[in-house]
Amino acid sequence: MSTSQTSGCPQCGSKTKSPRSLPQHRRFFALVKVAMDNWPEHHWFQPVDEQHLRRWLTCKAGYHAVTTIDLDGDHQETGRAAVRIAESAIRASGGVAFVRPHGTALAIFTPLSISFARMKHQAFCDLCDRVANVIAREIGASADDLIREAA
Repeated sequence: MSTSQTSGCPQCGSKTKSPRSLPQHRRFFALVKVAMDNWPEHHWFQPVDEQHLRRWLTCKAGYHAVTTIDLDGDHQETGRAAVRIAESAIRASGGVAFVRPHGTALAIFTPLSISFARMKHQAFCDLCDRVANVIAREIGASADDLIREAA
């Protein structure tokens, strides 16, 4: 098929000549917005804003880079202190990453870019499905239900 022909995505049904579906892109950000509006107050993760939540959801859905740092000494106490220091340094630099102790190491999860230039349509379809599943697990409502209620 030539690039000038329109094709339909087998997952979202969008007819597009571009590498990504703009309607699907808009739906993804609408879903993040309604997830933020419905985020449980008792949840251990409390996003600062929609962008923070989107990046956390992206990481939780498995679309991230991971860096690990081995810890010495009392791993549990050192790990907690290292998490606080690393998260403060990341925030102070204006960056976004999520830090968690992992055994005898510190794991730093950095969300990957979902820009049109970096993520093709099919990969974005897969990410959208995985993020919708994360939201359903964390909030207890399906993506479709949340979007329908917000309309």
